[in-house]
Amino acid sequence: MVLACAVVALVLVAVVAWLGVRGALAARELGALRASAAQVQRAAAERDMPALRQAVTEATAHAEAARSLTDDPVWRAAEVLPGIGPNAAAVRLAAASVAELGSGAQPLLASELGSTLSGGLDLSTALTLLAGAGPLLDDASASAGRAAATIETIDTDALLGPVRDGVVQLDETVTPVASWLAGAADAAQWVPGMLGADGPRSVLVALQNSAELRSGGGLTGSFLLVTFDRGTVTLADQVDSGDFPVSREPVGEIPDTTRALYGDVVGTYVQNATMTADFSLSAQLLSAWWSRHSDRAPDAVVSIDPIVLRTLLAATGPVALEDGTTLTADSLIDTLLVTPYLDLSGPEQSVYQRGVTTAVVQRALGGPLDARALISGLGEALGAGRISIWSPDPAVQRHLDGSAVAGMRARQLAAGEDAFAVLLNDATTAKLDSWLRMDVGSTVSNCRGDDRDEVTVTVRLTNTAPAEAATYPPSMTGGYNPASPGDLVTDVAAVAPEGWFFGAVAQDGDSVPSRLVVDGGLPTSAARVTLSPGATSTLQFRFVAPDADPVEPTLVHTPLLSDVGSVASVGQCL
Repeated sequence: MVLACAVVALVLVAVVAWLGVRGALAARELGALRASAAQVQRAAAERDMPALRQAVTEATAHAEAARSLTDDPVWRAAEVLPGIGPNAAAVRLAAASVAELGSGAQPLLASELGSTLSGGLDLSTALTLLAGAGPLLDDASASAGRAAATIETIDTDALLGPVRDGVVQLDETVTPVASWLAGAADAAQWVPGMLGADGPRSVLVALQNSAELRSGGGLTGSFLLVTFDRGTVTLADQVDSGDFPVSREPVGEIPDTTRALYGDVVGTYVQNATMTADFSLSAQLLSAWWSRHSDRAPDAVVSIDPIVLRTLLAATGPVALEDGTTLTADSLIDTLLVTPYLDLSGPEQSVYQRGVTTAVVQRALGGPLDARALISGLGEALGAGRISIWSPDPAVQRHLDGSAVAGMRARQLAAGEDAFAVLLNDATTAKLDSWLRMDVGSTVSNCRGDDRDEVTVTVRLTNTAPAEAATYPPSMTGGYNPASPGDLVTDVAAVAPEGWFFGAVAQDGDSVPSRLVVDGGLPTSAARVTLSPGATSTLQFRFVAPDADPVEPTLVHTPLLSDVGSVASVGQCL
């Protein structure tokens, strides 16, 4: 008996020693892994591909070492012990997830596509490489998905502080990477075909003028037809909104609920196609307008705003204009959306703005482009909803539906079941929204007897135009302006999730009337704000939840030229 106890004791000592030694070695590898992970994040943020490849290689090596140290039968047995078990399991799973992610990403980073993205590139080369990178992207996406799923299985509530913090940090790193790779792998399936990898394709690019806001970003003021054919990219045509005469009847079918919010002008004026948050409707209207112009519908419709044009300019470098001036990314917005309306006549504005747009686009199509600047800028633009894409091909559109490039309504639906949207539409023909500033916020309150939450969406608008804006030319202040010259008149709509109920609407603390419409299944409440130069006004939209489930609201909004800030929203019981 004594001998048996002694043997058991020796075994336990050996096991503890084994776990201690391997645990210490694993801890050292995990410490090095965290340092490498920080380098990965830094290199990714700076779009430094050589540094990123090196950091991923190092992180993968440390993760593989930590996994090998924590994947033996003794360690696995320790995972069932109370207290220490969940932490031991978390260390093993964390190491395994990083090793999985790294091993899947390394072939992609070492590929020609990965190398090209670290320097200069032209669009033709980029499309060719993307078309060939599909299998690598699929493998990397699958590995990242498995890594994210592994981390999801870890119960962080059962972990010690340092282990929990490490797992949370890892989750915050791996999950976005998995999401990005999934999107890239999906894009590789349809982008090359839409852009001419299999034969000629035409893409109608609608440039929104954000100086006169619409829900999708701005009025559709300029149109470019870009053709793609097996790597050859050509700017085939360019027209302005003035080249499309007003239609007596909408050029396409407009839902009654959309008419109730915006009227027939959504379909009778080409400039108003993006009044609706439904980009599929906007794109079909724009396609119909283009068919009237050219007798042929485009193979796809892409909408961008001036910030995307500025991103292209940042990637190409300065561009010389016909008047001898040099256009830079820093000067683009003022050059395109302010100066022409102050200094030029209507016809002169169109000619000048067309020249600016052509110069930037031709330079971008001809390349080379700074890959880092382009990827960084386009990533931010996609996140802000500044790029929308629609295809008449159902197979392609299935990929687009619900994605970040499917328009405002799709962005709201993709943001979660508690997502709200704020939409802005200029109610004049003024071009003053370069001076509009917006802050948004949302607050939850629970004051009802039925225990259903109420959400207040707060929108604060400020007209930062100078006092002399009242003396600006009508092309800037608006030939049609129901207020005084220099005033901003904006229709603000707050959109709730499906099934929610309308509540009160207040402006600066006083109740105001609003249009209440369930458009596309989403309750939409709209009110109008008039702001003189220097003035600020706050709208508050209340909505009632359909049930007693807890609510965690998120917000998406019309992209503006300026950054959108946050504002505290009123959530107290009234």
